Amino acid sequence: MQLVEDLTPLHIRLLRYFEAPSQLVSKERFESIREHVKVHGVPGASSPIAEMELSLPDLQAKRTLYEPILQDLHARRLLISPLEEFQDQMVPDEHGAFQRRITHLGARVLAFIKEPEV
Repeated sequence: MQLVEDLTPLHIRLLRYFEAPSQLVSKERFESIREHVKVHGVPGASSPIAEMELSLPDLQAKRTLYEPILQDLHARRLLISPLEEFQDQMVPDEHGAFQRRITHLGARVLAFIKEPEV
């Protein structure tokens, strides 16, 4: 319970984003990346952080706002990779920047938050 109480709305928003980034990116963006892979054989997506900023435009150029939150989520073992790994990581498929990056504990926290009160 303390963990849930400590998380801010931005913590939850970023955790939800990294739970399923491909579901939050625009369909047009995702299709252009998929097409890029078909044509060039390599991912057309930029880094996970750049894609997050495109998907959550109110966070663009606000790294000083979200960086401590991402670091905190990693320190609490809710995110798989620390921010440094997000910056330039490329995985060789069309989902590279859009892979799920939350831990099992992160998924359990989100499931707990989503459950209606009894």
